[in-house]
Amino acid sequence: MVPSPTTSPAGQTWFLQKKSDLFAEDKKWLTKAQLHSGSQINVLRSDNGGECVSNAFKALDHENSMTHQTTVPNTPQQNGVAERLNRALVEIARTMMRHKDVDQNLWADAIKTAVYIKSRVTSRAPPVDKKQFEQ
Repeated sequence: MVPSPTTSPAGQTWFLQKKSDLFAEDKKWLTKAQLHSGSQINVLRSDNGGECVSNAFKALDHENSMTHQTTVPNTPQQNGVAERLNRALVEIARTMMRHKDVDQNLWADAIKTAVYIKSRVTSRAPPVDKKQFEQ
């Protein structure tokens, strides 16, 4: 089984062997995010995947006084930015792996490398009258 990547908005990536591992990882991430930011997380947004709407997640949301907002089922368009990012990361990783003809067991490393590259490459063109380093 190939681990599936999960990427946070901060660009951190972790890999899950099973969807059922998401709750434990999310709980760790929530604690870490609240300690790092020094404030309470009020809203959790996710797609309407079954792993995020379980009773355990509902209890965690209630325990932390969070509101859980989900998208309409079967509408990836509502989560467009995240869906485009995931697709771009998979395409970057797949391209790297095919170019070097490496085994599928390096998939997690290829995704981590894709996240590293994507987070350091600008997505906007610099103004015409300025060089990249002048911004």
